Amino acid sequence: MGYQNISNDADGFAFYEIGNTKILSYIQGPTELKKTDDKCSIKCDVFLSPFNVYDKRKKKTKDNITNEISAYIRNICENIILLDLYKNSEINIFLYIIERDGGIKHAAINTCILALIDAGIAIKYFISACSVLYLQNKIIVDGNQLEINSGSPELTMVIELNTHKIILLEFDAEIPIDIFESMVQTCIDSCINIGRVMKLTVKENAIGLLCLNNLLTN
Repeated sequence: MGYQNISNDADGFAFYEIGNTKILSYIQGPTELKKTDDKCSIKCDVFLSPFNVYDKRKKKTKDNITNEISAYIRNICENIILLDLYKNSEINIFLYIIERDGGIKHAAINTCILALIDAGIAIKYFISACSVLYLQNKIIVDGNQLEINSGSPELTMVIELNTHKIILLEFDAEIPIDIFESMVQTCIDSCINIGRVMKLTVKENAIGLLCLNNLLTN
């Protein structure tokens, strides 16, 4: 996980890497709209590298994947951004999936959150996301594409880091309740661990900016 400048037009930026998955995100906004609107408009554009591996199990096309992730990110952002602070404004989110090997939603969420924080956009709470698989009697965190294509039960989760409250949970399989509960707990623990790294990254970035500011003003 890390930050760097990508564009003069970017108000916030983040680069996220987990396993062999690499995602870059940058934020433009909030930008005042020309027309008067009491609402904040959130847009999300997702770009998928032609070298990415697609989900053969669900037979999703490139457009299917990008449209699904875009809608997913917009829904999350509309629920965690303090929209009342950005009335008559637009926030544009750009996600570039550079490399993909496994579940992508949770990585996209984490990248987006880091970029929003870097842009100084107010959010209700700090969230993190992760996914787990149940394969060959084992729970696997952040399975790769081969493991996902096996058709194993997959659970994706988003939690609020301070309270560990589950914000979102996706699961579409039938398994014994004890296995499901173990998957949920493993996913919560993984979200917490990922969240710690994300918070540390934000803190280090803030300290770096503060040091740079002190150098420039002294």
